[in-house]
Amino acid sequence: MKKIIGVLLVLVMLGTLLSCNGNGAGEQTEYVFVSGQTSVAINSEAQAVLDSLGTWKQYSESPSCAFDGLDKVYVYSGFRIQTYPQNGQDYIYSVELTDDSVTTPEGITIGSARDQVVTAYGDASTESETSLVYFST
Repeated sequence: MKKIIGVLLVLVMLGTLLSCNGNGAGEQTEYVFVSGQTSVAINSEAQAVLDSLGTWKQYSESPSCAFDGLDKVYVYSGFRIQTYPQNGQDYIYSVELTDDSVTTPEGITIGSARDQVVTAYGDASTESETSLVYFST
């Protein structure tokens, strides 16, 4: 049985709790990550989310190759959030689950079988032997 060791949510050009809204033909897919009482929607303004999540464990930044400014990565226990700059603000670019302390409402975690993840979220946008990547549309 193939075990998944990485799940990454990425915006169109992307844990504690994760939900997927819209999966029918023609519906927009939106992935939302939830940590405690904080919802993290892809493409949402980052500052309020980061303030609500509290102190991160690690932080890094680098010049953005797609936007004018800095891409930033905030590492928390069990997940990491990447932001991108646009018009003087930072926005949520991705949420990456990093260990098995993070579980989705559907019971998905690092180490879940591929079939469990596909049943919960549908076919991945891209996948490798060890990870599934889902893009918001």
